[in-house]
Amino acid sequence: MNNIIANLRALGFPKLAALGGVALVMTALVGILISQNSKPSTLLYRDLEPRESAEIADQLKQAHIAYRVSDDAQNVYVASDKLADARLQLAKAGLPSSGNVGYEIFDKKSGLSTSDFEENIDRTRALEGELERSITLIHGIKSVRVHLVLPHRELFSAAEQDAQASVIISSTHMQKLDTESVSAILNLVSGAVPGLKAGAISVVDDRGHVLAANGREPGSLSDTDPEAMRREEELRLSRSVEGILAASLGFDHIRVETNVTMNTDHVKQTHESFDPDQQVLRSQQTRTKKNINNDQEKNVSVENNLPNAQAGQNHSGSQSSQQDETDNYEIGKTTQVLVQDVPKIARVTVAVVIDDVSVKNSAGKSVQVPRSSEELSRLVDLVKSTVGFDSRRGDIVTVQSMHFSDISESYNGRPQALISKILNSDHAYGILKTVSAFVALIMLAVFVVRPLLKEKNNSSLASDNANRGVLAVPVDNKLASATPMLTSSSGLMLESPENVSEGKSIDEGSLISMRGVDGQIRLSAIQAAAELVNSRPDESLAVLRSWLSPAEGG
Repeated sequence: MNNIIANLRALGFPKLAALGGVALVMTALVGILISQNSKPSTLLYRDLEPRESAEIADQLKQAHIAYRVSDDAQNVYVASDKLADARLQLAKAGLPSSGNVGYEIFDKKSGLSTSDFEENIDRTRALEGELERSITLIHGIKSVRVHLVLPHRELFSAAEQDAQASVIISSTHMQKLDTESVSAILNLVSGAVPGLKAGAISVVDDRGHVLAANGREPGSLSDTDPEAMRREEELRLSRSVEGILAASLGFDHIRVETNVTMNTDHVKQTHESFDPDQQVLRSQQTRTKKNINNDQEKNVSVENNLPNAQAGQNHSGSQSSQQDETDNYEIGKTTQVLVQDVPKIARVTVAVVIDDVSVKNSAGKSVQVPRSSEELSRLVDLVKSTVGFDSRRGDIVTVQSMHFSDISESYNGRPQALISKILNSDHAYGILKTVSAFVALIMLAVFVVRPLLKEKNNSSLASDNANRGVLAVPVDNKLASATPMLTSSSGLMLESPENVSEGKSIDEGSLISMRGVDGQIRLSAIQAAAELVNSRPDESLAVLRSWLSPAEGG
C-alpha cells in the first residue's frame, strides 16, 4: 500500500489530473454501455397521483416487474416487453383507480357493524367517486373532484335541505372547456343525484375561472357577460376551423387563432312603412242638397193695380240640387321596433398557420417546401365559409404556410442528431463496447504501464551502478541549474550535467536516476566532475564558493 501511495506521489499533479480525467471518461463510457444495454422503457400510466403511483409500484414489485417512476411521481414506465403483463397485474388489483372510490366501497362492508352516519358517508363517497370517473371520460378533462351535499333533514326540523354540488375540473393542455361540455357536466351530475337541480351546481376549473355559477342555469353566465360570450365565440370558431382543416392536414400541422369584436351597444329602432296597394274602405258619407225658388218677377204698371190682373199671368220659379259623397280608405301600415340588448358580433379576424410540405430533394433528404398559392387560396375560401365571413363587417382571414419547429431537435443541430442516430442504432452497443475497450487499453498503456516500466528501468540501472561500486553523487536542482559551466582558475571548463547529457560522444545507455533531480543525469558527467574535483581541489573549492556566494562572485 505504501508503494502505491509513493508511486502516486512520484507521478505529480499533472499525471494525477490526467488519471482522474481518464477515470471520469471510463465511468461515463460504462454508464453509456449500461444504459444502451438496458431494455427500452414504455409509458405504463401517466398523470397519476403520488399515492396511486406508490400503490402501482408495490404491485409491480410483488410481480417482479422492473419499473421506473418519473421525478414528479406522476408517470410510471416499464420495459416494452412487460407492458401487457404489468397492465394485467394492475387490473387484477384494481389499479389505477384515479384516486377515487366508487361503489366497490360496499364490497367489504358489513351491515351489522355499520352505523347510519358511516353508511351515509360511504354512500356520498361512492357517489362522488362514480361521478368523478364518469366526468373524466369527457374529452379534454384531465382530472376532476366532486363534492356533494345530499338532501337531508335535520332532527326536529320540518324543512329539508336541498342537494348541492361543486365540481373542480382540470383540463388537458390548459384549455378552457366550452359551454357544451359544462352543460353536459351539469346535466350528468344533476341526473345522478336525487333532488339536485342544475342551478344548484357550481363548476370551476383549476385556474379559478367560474364555468357555471351556483343558482344559474347553463348558459346564463355567458348571456350576461359580454367578455364570456366573446371568448366562447372565439373558441367555437377556432375549433370549427381546426376541425375542418385537420381532416386533410392533421392537428399537428395547423394553428388557429380567432379574434372576435363584440358590439355591446343597446339600440332601439322604430320603422314604419305604408303600402298604397293595400287600400280598405273604412267609411263612406253621402250628402244631397236641393233648392226650389217660386218667387215671380213683378213689374211696376197700371195693370198690376187692377182686380184680377194676375189671373192671366204665367207663374215661373228656379230649382237646384247638389249631392256630395266622401269615402275614407285605410292604407296598409307596418311598424317595426328593433331592440338590441344582446352583444352582437361586429368583426371577425382569423389567422391560420399551416406547416410546410415535407418533400425529398435530389439527394434523397427531406426538406420543407412552402405550400402553393392555389392551395392556400382554397384553404382561405374554406375558412371563410366556416366562420361566416362578411366583408361588410370588415372580416379578415389570413392563411400562411410556415415551417413548424420541432422541439425534439437538439440545440446543437447536426452533431447532436448524429450522436442520437448512433446511439439509437441497432449496432450502438457493439460499437460503443469496442471503442470503449480500445480507449481503455490506450489509457492503461500510457498512464499505468509506461510509468511502471520506466520506474523499473531506473531501479535496475541504480542497482547495477551500486554493484559496480559507482557512487551516486547527490546533485541539487539549484546547483545543477545555477550555471551551465564549471570554470577553474586555470581556464579548464567542465560542462554542466545538462550540457554533458546533450553530447553525442558519451554512451547513450549510461544513465543514472537521482532523487531531487528532474529527469536523468548521465553517469559519465558525474564521473568527469568527480575526477576534476580530485585533481584540482583548490580551484573546485573556489568555484563552489562562487556558487554559494553569488554576490561576492559577481
